Amino acid sequence: MARVTDKIGNYSLVDLLGSGGFAQVFVGEHTTFGQRDAVKVLHSQFVNNTDIRERFTTEAKLQHAHDHPNIVRILDIIDEPGLAAI
Repeated sequence: MARVTDKIGNYSLVDLLGSGGFAQVFVGEHTTFGQRDAVKVLHSQFVNNTDIRERFTTEAKLQHAHDHPNIVRILDIIDEPGLAAI
């Protein structure tokens, strides 16, 4: 489980916004630009579950393909051993 002091990709996690059944959402601050964005991190117990991890990243890729004011824009997918985040 991610902690508020963690760094994920180019983001430092600043604050926990919420937690659901599959993931936690944090306020992340880009380490170079200082921009704050939401960072959704897959719970650690699901990271090694191939089906859930694939569904998580596939959903992000599909969502990234859309440009609409009512759809959250995906900026990045972090898919590393032991970690999956968008």
